[in-house]
Amino acid sequence: MAEILWKIIPFLSAAIGALILLVLIREGIRSVKRRRLNKRRDYCLSLLERLEVEEFLPIATELKKSIPSFLIESVLNEFGSLELSSPIRQKLTKIYDHLGFIEQHIKTLQEAKSWSERANAAEKLGQIGHAGAVRPLISVLEDADEDSEVKSIAMRALEKIHDERAIEPLVEALGLPDPSTGQPLADTISKFGEAVLQPLVKVLSYSKRKEQRFWAAKILGGLKTNLASSSLLNALSDHSPKVRSEAASALGHLGAHHAVHQLSKMLLEDPVPLVRDSAAEALGIIADDRAITSLKEGLADSDYATRRRVMEALEKMGEKVTPFFLEALQDESEEGAAQAAAALERMGALATWIEDLDGEKWESAFEVLTRVAKVGVVDTLARSLTHPKLPVQILLCRILSEGKNPRTFEALAEIAKNDSNWAVRLKPCWLL
Repeated sequence: MAEILWKIIPFLSAAIGALILLVLIREGIRSVKRRRLNKRRDYCLSLLERLEVEEFLPIATELKKSIPSFLIESVLNEFGSLELSSPIRQKLTKIYDHLGFIEQHIKTLQEAKSWSERANAAEKLGQIGHAGAVRPLISVLEDADEDSEVKSIAMRALEKIHDERAIEPLVEALGLPDPSTGQPLADTISKFGEAVLQPLVKVLSYSKRKEQRFWAAKILGGLKTNLASSSLLNALSDHSPKVRSEAASALGHLGAHHAVHQLSKMLLEDPVPLVRDSAAEALGIIADDRAITSLKEGLADSDYATRRRVMEALEKMGEKVTPFFLEALQDESEEGAAQAAAALERMGALATWIEDLDGEKWESAFEVLTRVAKVGVVDTLARSLTHPKLPVQILLCRILSEGKNPRTFEALAEIAKNDSNWAVRLKPCWLL
């Protein structure tokens, strides 16, 4: 057996060597071909760059007579996948159009029975990026019976077609019956920046479709330009609560101080809680002192969610509203007092008063913190039980025990069990 192997090995080595040589030769040939292809591609790109598109189109027409269309399109697709300057890409798109590829894909998108063919057509139209494909792609979104995968690809295609001629049909499509198209369409439109301002303002002012006005207000708020604020102010009177609510939110995002009066009026007078919520939130974002009085009045709102929004808005006004929250802590309504205490906690005021327990103001701090504990806002107090100063720890125990809140018992018991210096001191304030 060994002798046979020794005889075979030289032949195997020669065969393997020959195979390696063939592989190297093949790769070398491929490398040469790739270099040639790259040279030809670069030459074509240089032609595209030098020639006007009107000069290039006759060349493309002649090529189509002698070369199969699918091969020409595959070459154009390869060019399209490269990082090209805007002028060259525009020329490439015109060649696609001139040779009929765009029309062909649109026809497939509209007539193909197979969803995969329609999806493929939508994807190719997105890659080409011609504005003429926008309306057919939007029609896909409008079709209630269209496959969801085709709709998804059509939406991505619309995102790729960044041509300002697409703005009008995109804006017109806002508020389609299929709710899944709303946000993606809004995102696509927003990418055009201030170029969409006038079409959206027109829609917000004159459209009879509620959903279209709603999305127009939403996009305008995201553009961060005060050029839209006048139209948004008018939209605060829209007969649709949904549109009024979104217009208020948009004005908040814009930081529109000139809208404070109308937003304050909306907070106190609008019959729909959703709208009052948005007005309160917008006033909080704008944080204009002129809104404080209206926000205080808003705390009497019959809707719990609105009262919470009002409280959150007041928080954003900073330390200047702390006296108001202290007053609200004395509210006969435990719910109102609890909201005020929670607001003070979020503002960081409790942490300041906890530090005051070790100073001359300890009595007033103790009184306020006790009231806070009694309405159930205890998280900051419980976390502070490990305060480095013993007098503060003792006072915190007394405050938490006065609150009689079940959530504090575990924190107090943990210290009583594990800290020998605390066990005796906790007995007077530990309630079983």
